Order: sequence, then C-alpha cells, then structure tokens
Amino acid sequence: MRKLAAVLSTDSSSLYRHFRNKAELLRAVADRALLTAIAGYEPEGDWKQCVTDTRRRRVSVPGAGPAVRNGVPGG
Repeated sequence: MRKLAAVLSTDSSSLYRHFRNKAELLRAVADRALLTAIAGYEPEGDWKQCVTDTRRRRVSVPGAGPAVRNGVPGG
C-alpha cells in the first residue's frame, strides 16, 4: 500500500480510508477490470467459447496487472 500511495503522490492512510487492506483494494481493481472486460459483451457459441472469450477479454484490459489478468485477487 505504501508503494502504491507513493506512485499516486499520496499517503497510504488515504488508501486505507477507502480500502481496509490490500486484498480489498485488489478485489476492487479486479472487479473494475472485469466490468471493463465484459462491457458490451454478447455471448456467442457454446459455454466453452463463452469462457474463452471472457478470459481473452479480461487479459486484454488495458493497465491490468498480472493479478487481475490471471484472476488471482491478492496475488
């Protein structure tokens, strides 16, 4: 949290006003990335194709780090 706060030119206490801990922050980032990835998504094909398309869209979210792209909040 301190490193992120430094990048944002703020104090880590300001992050804790919005998020209780790092895991909660990462969940919020992952949620936002997933919402961005599925915006306008119209499922086509069988369930396997839908899962593949959703994964591909999530991986392509601009600015998403490895934890978000891999679907591993907290990692």
